[in-house]
Amino acid sequence: QKHFYEIGELLHRVRDQRLYEVKGYSSFESFIEREVNLGQQFCLQSVRIYETFLPAAVTSYGFHRLVGALAALDPQGASTSTSGDVARMARSPIPPHKL
Repeated sequence: QKHFYEIGELLHRVRDQRLYEVKGYSSFESFIEREVNLGQQFCLQSVRIYETFLPAAVTSYGFHRLVGALAALDPQGASTSTSGDVARMARSPIPPHKL
């Protein structure tokens, strides 16, 4: 879990550019389930951390604290939601850390 921010960045790119379709997957979640051996929840949380927090916060607080912060920001559990398209559409296209 030392490089979770970089993992989140790479998976964010795969999801947003729909690169999983090149491998024949119809959804980002099925790509993670079959191709990434890190666990679906960890991967989705890493993507959310990348989208939400600045790198300085990542180095200061670490994975577990940032997952807790995501849970506090989104108590409904969208940080680990498997309906990626619905969750993305509900969020602003501009990540909160870039506003």
